[in-house]
Amino acid sequence: MTEEEKKKKEKKKKYRRVKNIHLVDKNNIYSFYELRTLLGYPSNDPIYYFISLGLRHIDCNIHGEELIAFHKYLRDEFSKHLPNQIWCTKCREYKEVKNNEIFVEINYKIQYKTGEYKIKIMGECAYCGHSFSLISCTSKLSELEKNFKINYLN
Repeated sequence: MTEEEKKKKEKKKKYRRVKNIHLVDKNNIYSFYELRTLLGYPSNDPIYYFISLGLRHIDCNIHGEELIAFHKYLRDEFSKHLPNQIWCTKCREYKEVKNNEIFVEINYKIQYKTGEYKIKIMGECAYCGHSFSLISCTSKLSELEKNFKINYLN
């Protein structure tokens, strides 16, 4: 098995969040099977992965409050990134932008209630070359100008 195949296999095993966390009752205790069916996972693999990351359990039972706290931990842990990084959907993690350059298209037809206009941010991942696009508003432009070279398309 080559290194690339191993990396692809590892990426498939990573679960970045707990699905359907709003269905979990914080005062209830769940077995692995109950959690799996409640959250909609096809197997217990995600639950074992969460345990390997530090989810506390007692005799194959997980308290709902522990799962909710763990979900908040995962959300905070995986959202850490540098200011010049953007989420790459292909790599499934925050990566730098190619040549630190993004393209911005301002849509003057769509105006939010705050008076800001809708913008589309486009760029390319420096690691895998996958192109991305994000939707934001004009108030974010000053933050983007600090971290990236911006080319306006309009």
